[in-house]
Amino acid sequence: MEWADFKTRHEDCTKAFEALGRHLFSKWCSYTYGEDIERIIYTDGKGGDGGVEAFARHKDGSVIGLQAKWFREKFDDKQVKQLHKSIKSATQRHPTLTRYIVCMPLELQASRGAGNKGKSQVDRWEEFDASYNNIEFIFWGDMPLLLAWSCSSVVAKRVRAARTQLAIWGSLNPKEMAILLSELESCNDYQILESILTAAVGAACCTEDRDGLHALSAQCSRMFFSESPTCSTRNSVCRHAARIVVERAYAYDLISESQVGRARPPYQAGSQLLAYMKKPEGWSENPISGDLERYVVKQASRLFFEQIRKNNFCSEDEVRYPKSEVAKAVVERRIDLEEKAYEKVEVLWAQMEAARRKRESIWNASSRDYRPISNKILDEEIPSENQDVENELDLDVVKAVHMKYETEYSPEAESLMDNYKKIYGLDVLTPEQLRDGLILDFVYSQGWDADVFYGKPNGGEEGEILGADVSISREHYPATHGARSPIASFAEKYIWLAINEVAGDFADRLPIKDFCNAEFEPVMCFSDVGEEMPDPFDGRRGVEYGPDSGKESRFPDHFWQEYHAQGDNQLQRSTDWVNNAEWPKVEKVISAGRQLSICSWIHGVEAHSAASQMSRITCLLVPRSQFEIFKRDALAGAIVPRCDVGDVRCAGIDGACYHSPSVVCWAPFVKTIDDCDESYDSLDSKGDLFSVELRYLSAKTHWLHDGGETMLYFPSPFYSKSLGIVRGDGAKDYREFADKDGLVVATFERLDLGVSETVEHLQIDSDRLDDLLMKEDSVAVWFAEIYREVRPEFIPEKQRRHTWARRRMSVVCAKEPRKEVQCLSSIEVDG
Repeated sequence: MEWADFKTRHEDCTKAFEALGRHLFSKWCSYTYGEDIERIIYTDGKGGDGGVEAFARHKDGSVIGLQAKWFREKFDDKQVKQLHKSIKSATQRHPTLTRYIVCMPLELQASRGAGNKGKSQVDRWEEFDASYNNIEFIFWGDMPLLLAWSCSSVVAKRVRAARTQLAIWGSLNPKEMAILLSELESCNDYQILESILTAAVGAACCTEDRDGLHALSAQCSRMFFSESPTCSTRNSVCRHAARIVVERAYAYDLISESQVGRARPPYQAGSQLLAYMKKPEGWSENPISGDLERYVVKQASRLFFEQIRKNNFCSEDEVRYPKSEVAKAVVERRIDLEEKAYEKVEVLWAQMEAARRKRESIWNASSRDYRPISNKILDEEIPSENQDVENELDLDVVKAVHMKYETEYSPEAESLMDNYKKIYGLDVLTPEQLRDGLILDFVYSQGWDADVFYGKPNGGEEGEILGADVSISREHYPATHGARSPIASFAEKYIWLAINEVAGDFADRLPIKDFCNAEFEPVMCFSDVGEEMPDPFDGRRGVEYGPDSGKESRFPDHFWQEYHAQGDNQLQRSTDWVNNAEWPKVEKVISAGRQLSICSWIHGVEAHSAASQMSRITCLLVPRSQFEIFKRDALAGAIVPRCDVGDVRCAGIDGACYHSPSVVCWAPFVKTIDDCDESYDSLDSKGDLFSVELRYLSAKTHWLHDGGETMLYFPSPFYSKSLGIVRGDGAKDYREFADKDGLVVATFERLDLGVSETVEHLQIDSDRLDDLLMKEDSVAVWFAEIYREVRPEFIPEKQRRHTWARRRMSVVCAKEPRKEVQCLSSIEVDG
């Protein structure tokens, strides 16, 4: 948007800008003062405006004034004199003037002239402000409105840049951000709403103005989570962003549990179903085409119409068994139980082995070609014993394999499709047809029309009429495989908005599939559906800003044990060090003064022998009531961390946690990836099942940014409330996680110490960890793996195919409240 084109009703730019200023002033007064304003008066400028375009009279007799100045580029001494003249007139007409708002279509610049001489625009404003002790001046620049309007663009780069600037501006002016949201809540371009609410997330996460954060949270609640929401959209991105703002206010204890509870899904479904548009027969101008049809629109109905298995192909074996290592340790008498329990466990162990063998048979068979038999089963033509089937076991296997393809939709999904069929008189309606019909209706409701946006293209021949979308697609190649185009057509813009609108409506009506439990459950986090909420800082802020650790770059203490390797060459010295050097004392590597490592990945090369040594350490909490069983299992060697050296195992965040390079927003809706769960079933002294719950103290997720992809590590959201953590600031190589008082609770640091030498560790204050253990009535345990080997480049090429020196050690440590970290077990496993 260009200010030169800013006109209304054929009036010039100045008049239009003054009218806009009056409108915003009225909104601002109502929002800021409420019923304390007796009246708001607009001046028309006839006979002079008296130094104000509008003024508001407060109940206490004070006056708030507005002056709009059409200063497009310059703000020098000449413009300052005009302001002094206006304020003189205003104080003469309104002696009780206490606040004076100056509105200009520019943003004040802090840069000075050549050679850094002279005064900047900011300097001149500050001098003007300081000239009047009894009046508070407020500057309104052009940036927020211009940026908000820029968010409607079809140019993705422009939208991202505007959103980033809005987030930074909002973090400094959260109350004004709330007013901007209030002004635009009825905007019918939902792309603007999505961008501004996303920017509000960035503002809420970074602002230090708690009153402003409270105002921003209140505005988001009014828009979406009150009894009568003021914003009609059910857009999934908008509501997810609004929820995060409310969660931020709750993290700072600015709102109550009941207030934040209203912002948490599931939400009540709307009384009206979304309108459906049936695709006309022979229609060739369908906006849902190409990769938009193949990849993009699927995000609207993803998860809602997933089919669920009627039968689990291993359903016969859905019997809970203890951890196999625990049962084996009991059978081998490495774990002491009551005498009568041993016989029970031996029978159980035999059952486990039989179940394992059968499961392996089924899995192996599932990859073989049983389609002919499967088709007969599907047609209920079960082969008899004399038909061409290898044997009875094979038939059982085929049945089991085929069961996994017997599926059904959720009852809610079936009911919704039936309702649409009745309302629109449809004989057949598939989930894909329903999804596309809802998207089409939304796209056309936004003003898209084939005649206007397609026109009548004919390959450049005479009489061709090009619509906007065809012109854009000819000049700018669209994105593929589900990505957003750098410069989108209007159809693509509206389809993306439709996806989030449809997904948001589905989320209020339909459950989604839990792939782990093969069951349907309500949507508890809107980041799971529709389009993922974008980063308000566009992946840049954490690269440009962030605290410096100020620490010396080096390996943690006790990682290298002193040992002088012997040998005539590098291979011999390296082999000697790998085989004979002492293992690091993991409990000492974990402890570093007042800091304790709760997640680390260390990879280095020993200076003398040049052997390679790697370690990964991760911390979990186990309830105190279960710790003795866990300790017994650890001492028996029945707890061996899964050996994925290089992959620090912790709670993987599955799309339910907002993150950016400078901010981590903790919320109670975080999910973990199930294959990272270390909880297990053990046996008590009587040989009965006993569950041991292990929950990670650290979490990780991927951050995609301009420079590539980085793994983010941070304290687990499960324990954010107990630890008091409300924010995490920094760049990709160093971050600090602080409480609401700004005190640092934990830090993450990534160090590159040389070629193939890296240290990544997340550390927590030891006193904070002790307090957490007391609150949770838990014990901290660490799983550590250390792996060392001779570096391949030292091995002659002919020997590289053979085994060379390598060793692996598995260590389990523990810490009870107010006690030191102790090693429970250390077991060397096959390298």
